Amino acid sequence: MDAVQAYSDVAAVTDTVAEFDLDDQFALMTAHRAETVDNIETFRSVLDGVGKALEQLGIDAVYPVHPRADNRLEEFSLSLPETITAIEPLGFLEFLRLEKEASIAFTDSGGVQEETCILGTPCVTFRYGTERPETVFVGANCIAGHEPVDIVDAATQMWKKTGDWEIPFGDGRAASHILDSISF
Repeated sequence: MDAVQAYSDVAAVTDTVAEFDLDDQFALMTAHRAETVDNIETFRSVLDGVGKALEQLGIDAVYPVHPRADNRLEEFSLSLPETITAIEPLGFLEFLRLEKEASIAFTDSGGVQEETCILGTPCVTFRYGTERPETVFVGANCIAGHEPVDIVDAATQMWKKTGDWEIPFGDGRAASHILDSISF
């Protein structure tokens, strides 16, 4: 919470959105976890599900491809759906800007689930559980699993959510609170 709040204003001045010529509405996708990308059938299923969800929503996605996923795409000879554009991995500020500006995020990352919740971006997680259940409890995230139909259903549920959920990660002042509690 503290880092996202501290750097979101700085990230807002990056040209990431313009650099990739993204429409007003776009999705952000990440996929890097071993359980997502190391099995050809799982990775293919996730890509298919995200591709179908994007078609239904009428938007495209930008996908900063993690080296693990890039290796698996090549090894498995998988191609991305036309609605997903692969880009090189990004630095924190550039990625934060995409998280903030995206209309929806598709991910297997716990950090992305947390950051999109803070930034008000609806999230679809293609896993069967999460270490960030509070994002689901407040309505910022939907756990979809790996099946295409479930990813499409989750995207439909999350599409156009307004981001007005309660942020469950504190007030962004953890350091001040810690200092106050240990002050003599």
